[in-house]
Amino acid sequence: MRAAERVRDPLINSILVAFRRFLIPTGRVLWVSEGDSEPTYASRTGLARLGIRILQPHSLPNVVIFDPKRDFVALVDKADRPGIMTLKHREAVTEAFHMCEFRLISVTAFTNRLECRDSQLEIPWETFVWFAEEPNHLVYFDGGRLFGPRGI
Repeated sequence: MRAAERVRDPLINSILVAFRRFLIPTGRVLWVSEGDSEPTYASRTGLARLGIRILQPHSLPNVVIFDPKRDFVALVDKADRPGIMTLKHREAVTEAFHMCEFRLISVTAFTNRLECRDSQLEIPWETFVWFAEEPNHLVYFDGGRLFGPRGI
């Protein structure tokens, strides 16, 4: 099943296709939600293997991708007012994933840099920003890795 085939939203489709291809090519999509009451795609067994129970689907990000090779889970939110990865939203998402033993990576996806301009003050430290128009790059909001090795 290809999750991207069911998606209507162009930015979420870009996350599933370009974001995965450039940044997490070995990643497995476990969850896709376009904000509807029901998810567009959900691998409940895949989420359960990571220790994630879906109690409140609205507390999950738009896309959850597990990378078994690098042992992390990418939590990607489409940047719109309710979906931007604010500190409060990241805390709610982190709580939903508190049983997950893998490293969690929070990402807010924008179509382009201009779209991000007005939201920069809301983006919390230790999260990533991705632009669909520049799919092979990430912006990391923290100085802790400024002089560290490349990669996520």
